[in-house]
Amino acid sequence: MELINNIVDKKISLLSSYITFKLNKKNSFGYIERAKIKYASEVLIYDLFKFVMLMSIFLSIGKMGAFITIYIMLMTTRVQIGGMHMKTFVTCFLYTTFFFVMVIVVAEKIFINIPLICTTILIEIFLFIIKNISEAKRNRNLLIILKPILPFVIFIVLTMVLVQSLMKYIAIALIYHQIEIFCVYLYKLYAREKNIGSSDD
Repeated sequence: MELINNIVDKKISLLSSYITFKLNKKNSFGYIERAKIKYASEVLIYDLFKFVMLMSIFLSIGKMGAFITIYIMLMTTRVQIGGMHMKTFVTCFLYTTFFFVMVIVVAEKIFINIPLICTTILIEIFLFIIKNISEAKRNRNLLIILKPILPFVIFIVLTMVLVQSLMKYIAIALIYHQIEIFCVYLYKLYAREKNIGSSDD
């Protein structure tokens, strides 16, 4: 696993360095700007590579609609609210694959009713508000809360109107994401208490 991580990291680093070199050749950026471009291109390449691999897997098993639906839902929520993050590409890819497989399997095994779907959506909106409320208070601007919620709400409404059968995948993905948030919160709480306990000693 470590060997695969090293190979992937090296290839992506080389590609991002090449992109940074080409962009810098045209614009002559400073050191900080080049570092930012390299980091951004690495993140983009990682995500694109992971997306293509996952898309190939779910396309081969005939679950492309479910995959795209869950992926877009995660793009409108995880970026703003957060979730679990792995340290290496391989562990990240394996965990993400498990996430999608688990959501699809569970969604197709159990009955998802309208109240459950509505409850998961409302909880997610609540998490959006909690995540951004402190920043909104600092800036005295409620749009900081509303703007991140808008793409999520638009996506949910469009899915309900156009392809209602895909809502079961969204409901299970939201439940899983909310469990992730809760686990991350507990971990941070435990780590903070452990640090406080260590300083008291």
